[in-house]
Amino acid sequence: MKEVEKKVYQADDGKIFESRQECEKYEAEIAARAKRTTYWRVTHGPDLTEGRGYYKTTLLEVYGPEYGAEAWVRDWCTREIGRPIAFVQGVAPMDNWTVRQIDREQYLKDGQHTRVGDYTYPATRLRLVKGPRETGLVADEEDRS
Repeated sequence: MKEVEKKVYQADDGKIFESRQECEKYEAEIAARAKRTTYWRVTHGPDLTEGRGYYKTTLLEVYGPEYGAEAWVRDWCTREIGRPIAFVQGVAPMDNWTVRQIDREQYLKDGQHTRVGDYTYPATRLRLVKGPRETGLVADEEDRS
């Protein structure tokens, strides 16, 4: 038996490559993608009994739109969550959802949750990409979290 040492290259995210060129190419692609990725906190599911807050938080990683990312996120919210306005006890208007841009560190932070009264609800994380033609943002097929 003969022991052989093999040189491998590891990207910053832990992925292993057999050649330096493959690893550098991969890291360049990741860096280019990062420049076009934005992060968002969408708070939704309002308490329509007393208007005390929101029951749900969805953290979005959005890749694709070259400009107007907030408009794309608001379009997704309208299609997936509903109208931007809801009514407490059918009378008093309140936001049905709110959108706020956050940084990557906030997106990755553990313990994200929404609180209404004594109840806490964990946040959901989604990766969205620009869909074909006029479909707007859609779930990334690679996202299985």
